[in-house]
Amino acid sequence: MAVAAAQAQVQVQFSQARNLYLQYEAIDLTIALTNVTDGPVALAPDSDGKFWLSFLAFDQNGSVVNQVKNVEIGQINLAPGETKRVTINILPFYAIRSTGGFSVQAVISIPGLTPVMTGKLYFTIGKGETMWKHDAYNAGVKRTYSLVRFLDVTESNLYLRVEEPDQNLVYSTVRLGKIVAFADPAVEFDALGNIHIVQVIGSRNYRYTEADANGRILKQEDRSAVVGMTTPTVAKANDGTVQFIGGFTKKDATERVKLSETQGSQIPAGAAQ
Repeated sequence: MAVAAAQAQVQVQFSQARNLYLQYEAIDLTIALTNVTDGPVALAPDSDGKFWLSFLAFDQNGSVVNQVKNVEIGQINLAPGETKRVTINILPFYAIRSTGGFSVQAVISIPGLTPVMTGKLYFTIGKGETMWKHDAYNAGVKRTYSLVRFLDVTESNLYLRVEEPDQNLVYSTVRLGKIVAFADPAVEFDALGNIHIVQVIGSRNYRYTEADANGRILKQEDRSAVVGMTTPTVAKANDGTVQFIGGFTKKDATERVKLSETQGSQIPAGAAQ
């Protein structure tokens, strides 16, 4: 879904890949900026230090959602005819914590000109089903790890959530991918505190994920089960290491490293709107 806005110097397109999110999941919105003039355009903080990008967020009742902190983004220079895209996870910046419907507009401030305001993007925040939960201690601090199943329009996806309940913080709520109904994930922790998960993603197909103590994904790999071989799972050795064993990797499958700045952001779970 996308909405657009135009101004004498810059054309702005505001879009989102999805309109349904699990509670506390990253909400990534993309701003495409096109210079429609014959000269260069610079988007930069003004003399008071105000950044060129901000948002207006509303709940389903039309009430303004509180801003938690400024969207700090560096200068962008656009040559004539050039388009650049910026993707922002707005969850750390606005108190979108409860379930329900929301809308967001982007505001682009161009030095010396009237700000450009886009149309609204609409999305819904929902709750999922907790399939597994475990408390663990990291440097003496209790963290709760949960695996949550969430129906995203047409299929169920598995999410890893890491939170610190005593401080009301959610470190990460990250989607691991599709999960088949009635198939429980296999889970192990290694000696370093990393979590290792294997989920069924299809008929005889399995996905392995390794994530650190903050829920940041370090590694993912898909394998298929085959008759006569060990079913893909995780196994913990006596030295505390965990391995992904069994099955085989498809020829067209590759091991994927997924590191994202939007993962592991500390979000106050109960921030008021």
